[in-house]
Amino acid sequence: ANVGWNPNSAILMDEYQKRGGGLVYLHWAMEGGKEAAALSERIGLATAMSKYRHGPLDLVFTEPDHPITKGYKTLAVLDESYWALRGDVSRVGVLATSLEENNAEPQLWVMHRGDSRVFGCIPGHYTWTFDDPLYRLIVLRGIAWAARQPDVGRLAELMTVGARVAP
Repeated sequence: ANVGWNPNSAILMDEYQKRGGGLVYLHWAMEGGKEAAALSERIGLATAMSKYRHGPLDLVFTEPDHPITKGYKTLAVLDESYWALRGDVSRVGVLATSLEENNAEPQLWVMHRGDSRVFGCIPGHYTWTFDDPLYRLIVLRGIAWAARQPDVGRLAELMTVGARVAP
């Protein structure tokens, strides 16, 4: 959980983002508690003990040509989703959604804030999600994209290192 998020953290994050620093927020790290609105200003969308569920997620990729999600159309994971997020969805580029309460809800997104790049990814509750090479590749690409690396695939060889997958 992001228990350290507070107004003082916002000042530090603002300074970092003004320098062009990239951010990658996975799962519960985007919980802003009472300061969720302030966090969402900096990362696009945030949770404030928002709605959630555990179970099968069918991610539908809305930007299959974005460097992070290139080649992805759908991805099924068993994880936790959040929705009813704080923030203005029109400020982010939604990369993938899942169907929650009959609505397509953002689960992956990107945002530019000045020279800073932000990648948000809600799936990541269970350790087995991190064993999925397809999920890993998205996260690795997101890290490279947020860091402004010209080749977001430069970390791809790590997608299977130590992964517990069935042959």
